[in-house]
Amino acid sequence: MHDRRARLVRIVRMYDTLQTATEARCAALANEDAALERRVLDLVAALGAGACSDALQRAASMRLTAISRERFAIAARLADEKERRLAADRRVRTAERALERLLKEIADNNQRRDLEEIRLVPAWSPASRKPEEGKV
Repeated sequence: MHDRRARLVRIVRMYDTLQTATEARCAALANEDAALERRVLDLVAALGAGACSDALQRAASMRLTAISRERFAIAARLADEKERRLAADRRVRTAERALERLLKEIADNNQRRDLEEIRLVPAWSPASRKPEEGKV
């Protein structure tokens, strides 16, 4: 049982590490998405100023399309990260429930053993065959 408990505790600890890494990846993806959004706003502002030639407008338009694709890919990666995190959450909750059951089982076994020891201890000394005062 001790090995099982240690394994379950390790799973919970690994989840904490996984959650930290997932949050860092999600933050990095969100920062990348925000940078692309700023770039889109800059391009749109430059196009709106009308100071660009046709070639620059076409290039900006193509860049906007590429940025849209990149942002879509980032959104897909964020969704994947969230899905992985939800799956990890489910696994950890299962491990935590198993750990709780195991700890309860250990406590029940300890209580059962203690009660068994109390039951096996005689209420009187075997030599005198008289009940001892104060023992229950």
